[in-house]
Amino acid sequence: PKIQVELWYVPRATVIPLHSHSTLDSFIVNVWGRVRWTVGDKHRMVWGPFRRRQSSGALAVAMRSIPAHLVHGAEVLSSFCLFLNVERCHSERVSACKDFILAK
Repeated sequence: PKIQVELWYVPRATVIPLHSHSTLDSFIVNVWGRVRWTVGDKHRMVWGPFRRRQSSGALAVAMRSIPAHLVHGAEVLSSFCLFLNVERCHSERVSACKDFILAK
């Protein structure tokens, strides 16, 4: 598999609409910023690289594996957000912004 890493800067009040990727499996790590993530039918609020575990309240690294075709999106609630997207490409290497399919 072809692996690549993208660092994304997202400004304040940006909404990344619900979408999927057809040829990428992603592993997203929130590096900085307060963000409301939606992945499939789950919603999670994160701040910086950490989130609270719902079961125990303990801190955990804010990361999520997102396979190809799984609908996801985000809303930036702080002045900006940084996140890493480690991508496994099923075919040729392509940026996540190019392999972007809006959800219906």
